[in-house]
Amino acid sequence: MILTVAEFLHEFSTPTLLFFTAVILEDYKGLSASQALFILALSTAIAAFAYFIAGLLGNMIRHGRKWVAAGSTILGGIFSIPFIYLTGFYPLLLSSVLWIPVLLSWNGSWWTYVSESNPTRARGTAGGYINAVSTVSWIVSSALWSVAVPSIGLAPWWILGGAVVAILAGIVLLFGRTIEPKKELEEISF
Repeated sequence: MILTVAEFLHEFSTPTLLFFTAVILEDYKGLSASQALFILALSTAIAAFAYFIAGLLGNMIRHGRKWVAAGSTILGGIFSIPFIYLTGFYPLLLSSVLWIPVLLSWNGSWWTYVSESNPTRARGTAGGYINAVSTVSWIVSSALWSVAVPSIGLAPWWILGGAVVAILAGIVLLFGRTIEPKKELEEISF
């Protein structure tokens, strides 16, 4: 249940914090399409390294992947807050290359944690289920975006539907099972 709630919350924040970022950069922040593309391309390239680092950290620290995934989504949510109040290419670039890779690095340890949390033949089924939870969450969040942004405004929705929800995902995950890295599946099975 904790994995389901954590995934739903993390992915609920995704449309606001990631899917609509190009729209925000162009329509709300006044950047050109090429400037928005540069910011997103650079941030995503850095995120590729952040995935790798999160995977390494999750395998190295004592409490493992759960803490790395939880920490990345909590910090990513916090680091995303200044973005919505900034203007201008360089402030938005600097903000984006910080919060986007941190928030996305969740995936570097999350999927292995999901697999380790289901150390039976159901690992694949559990991974597929959690992936389906993310898709449902994206649909719900995107639908709410279309109602919330026109009614309460972009900044309040960014904070409530994006940053706070991402932070809550990490907090929920902290209540999940702690699995120390480098254990054999037989050692962590129920």
